[in-house]
Amino acid sequence: MPSENIHPIGRSFASTSPVLCLPVALAQNGPHALGNHAGLDALKEIAAEAGLRSWELVVETFTNRVYDVTR
Repeated sequence: MPSENIHPIGRSFASTSPVLCLPVALAQNGPHALGNHAGLDALKEIAAEAGLRSWELVVETFTNRVYDVTR
């Protein structure tokens, strides 16, 4: 949630995405241009397209989330 990013790292990530990550993704002509804040729903949709169905949050830190995603 955006309201959970009210700290220096969250502001940095949120401002970097539209000016760096998103334009690079668009320039590469891939099927998804999500920036660095894809969101859980978009990630699950992409995983499902790849045949990955089992989804579990393994570790969450101040700056990262690590998921175990399997078939």
